[in-house]
Amino acid sequence: MNIDDRLEKLADRVDALTRSVELLTSFHRDNEQRMARLMERADRNEERMGQMIGHMEQMIDAVTRLANIAGAHERRITDLEDQP
Repeated sequence: MNIDDRLEKLADRVDALTRSVELLTSFHRDNEQRMARLMERADRNEERMGQMIGHMEQMIDAVTRLANIAGAHERRITDLEDQP
């Protein structure tokens, strides 16, 4: 193998490495973009979850108040039924 063959083989290897690095760079860029989109979704989901928790707390409070009202009505009805 003469020097020209070696240089050609080396050039081929450099080209292959260059393509590999370009491909890896492309994958990395795509992954960064995907990760950014996922993070945006996660932020939106976190915000929605906070809103849902707030609504659930309001519903629990309303149900508790309704249960208290129902209990008070039940006591009044019982008191009225117990009157002579």
